[in-house]
Amino acid sequence: ERSQLLARITQAQKQAQKQAAGAAVGKLPELDANYIREQMRTLLPLVRECYENALRNQPRLAGKLSVRFAIVAERELGGLVADSAISDEDSTITDAGLRECVQETMYGARFPAPREGGELVVSYPFVFSPDR
Repeated sequence: ERSQLLARITQAQKQAQKQAAGAAVGKLPELDANYIREQMRTLLPLVRECYENALRNQPRLAGKLSVRFAIVAERELGGLVADSAISDEDSTITDAGLRECVQETMYGARFPAPREGGELVVSYPFVFSPDR
């Protein structure tokens, strides 16, 4: 299961690189909250898979995971996630497997590079419920 998930993450990274390359031709979009939310939607199937795997062991697992990640400017690839961590203060789920899976999935996200270069730190919440 883990190897299949890693293969899907790699595939998502390649697709995101193609999209980022296409975006680099025209005007770069602002890295505002709405744009980041749209880009994060591309990762939702992978995050959902992380959650579904965790539900096998804990069928009533529910709560919130808040991920802090840094988008850094990489000249040839655009904005890459250079650091990803689960924020303990803002998260209610303690399941180690789910936390690790979601944290690692973030590395599949691709964005245009921050316009000013450098690094942009983002916090993004995921809310999980077995009823959804």
